[in-house]
Amino acid sequence: MNKKLDNKLCKEFPNIFKERNLPMSQTCMCWGFPGDGWYKIIHKLCTNLKTIQMQTGIHITAQQVKEKFGTLRFYISINTHPSKLSIDKKEIWCNIIHDLISYTEYLSSYTCEIYGESGELRRKGWVVTLCKFSIFLPIYYFISKHFYT
Repeated sequence: MNKKLDNKLCKEFPNIFKERNLPMSQTCMCWGFPGDGWYKIIHKLCTNLKTIQMQTGIHITAQQVKEKFGTLRFYISINTHPSKLSIDKKEIWCNIIHDLISYTEYLSSYTCEIYGESGELRRKGWVVTLCKFSIFLPIYYFISKHFYT
């Protein structure tokens, strides 16, 4: 993801992405975010997670956000200790959080990682989610995005 969108996510959701600039010895968030095209679905997910944090007191921290097998992966840690909710309600909220993440990961399989348009899983040396415009990008574009950013 480009630096402008990366900074925008970190500024709007500082509690979720508080590990973004830590060294790789402490977090996998140091690698940043996947393609620009998934910005909107990541933003929508984080908006929902932030609302849950504010309403429940449950702390959600992103551990890693990446592309794997052509779809988004959003790994988190959840700290329910500060929350004053009952154990049953904490469990329900944790399930809701994981369902929101699973749904966002599902949406990524139909959203072009580059442009954010409607896309589908395609093979370009490995599996990526692309729209009809990005399928014409040369293979070195994908290699440089995955190995040199």
